[in-house]
Amino acid sequence: MNSVDCSQEVARGRVRFAALLCVVLGVLPAAHATVGNVTADAHVTAALPNTNFGGRSNLAVNGGSTAYLRFDLSNLPAGTTFSEISKATVYVYVNRMNTSGNLSLEGLSSAFSELSVTYNMRPQANGISASANVSSAGSYVAFDVTQLVQGWVKSPSSNFGVAVSALGADVLLDSKENDLTGHAAYVDVTVVNQGAQGPQGLQGDTGPQGPTGPQGPQGPAGTSIPVNYISLYLSNTTNIPLENILFNHIGAQGGTGLTYIANQGEVEVNVSGTYMVTFSATNAGSSSCELLFAINFSSLAASVTGVASGSASQFGWSSPVALSAGDVVSVVNNSGTNCTFATPEQANSATFSLAQIE
Repeated sequence: MNSVDCSQEVARGRVRFAALLCVVLGVLPAAHATVGNVTADAHVTAALPNTNFGGRSNLAVNGGSTAYLRFDLSNLPAGTTFSEISKATVYVYVNRMNTSGNLSLEGLSSAFSELSVTYNMRPQANGISASANVSSAGSYVAFDVTQLVQGWVKSPSSNFGVAVSALGADVLLDSKENDLTGHAAYVDVTVVNQGAQGPQGLQGDTGPQGPTGPQGPQGPAGTSIPVNYISLYLSNTTNIPLENILFNHIGAQGGTGLTYIANQGEVEVNVSGTYMVTFSATNAGSSSCELLFAINFSSLAASVTGVASGSASQFGWSSPVALSAGDVVSVVNNSGTNCTFATPEQANSATFSLAQIE
């Protein structure tokens, strides 16, 4: 009789025949998969080195931003040893792809806290790495982390998590806080030698189709362009640091398409569309001042604008910009030094607004 590779026969979908034959031969592979869920995820960015993004719904990974993830392996069978880990794969979901390319995954040699990690306080990598290519959004990317997970099982205290960085790619990954698409990262672990696996049972008959339910009432006609807008301004306009400008007043807001996160100076886009973006300020300080508009922590080159010191002149930028749901936008001080703006009582105080136009 010819030999039978049970693992491949079962994997190819010949489940009933292969399982029965392997039971007769006594060689059914004793292997099963365990999923380890992500328990902490956050990203950091060099553009905002002291800002924490642990509560964000997406993880930015690009030339200046790195994501950190930690997984729970407590679902592994009790007594599992590192030599019984035959395969381990980390899966991350690409919500949006700005640029195709490769991603790199490395194990960490020090711990991080989801709600306090920043670029200036980021953990170190241990050199055990894997890579994967990203060519489209809306799908998972897989990294082979077998060696890394074996090390975690052998020494559980070494499970500090992983870092995902860019090798040419510019993407947004789903975090565990993402309520829209809900594809949090996870690690799939295949364990062997945990006892004999029983044969798969026969599939039951398909039940009868239920009756079609009544048609619901027609909903109201929607508007072609949602009314989504927000305008922000400052009350404290001195010593503006090199980071997102923390506009502390909402002048006006309409619709649910835009959400302002005051303590981070960010506007989160909830509805995709084209928005008229405008910011302006009056330099009242003794140094030159330069501002820019950033999307997902990456600067929009066309928006960079500034004015020389002592000019007391208003400067700013306004342009339509296509934005997608999940984008995070901000106005950033790019001067190289703190800025001082005109006080709110003056006509040309610092402002930032977005209004959907299509």
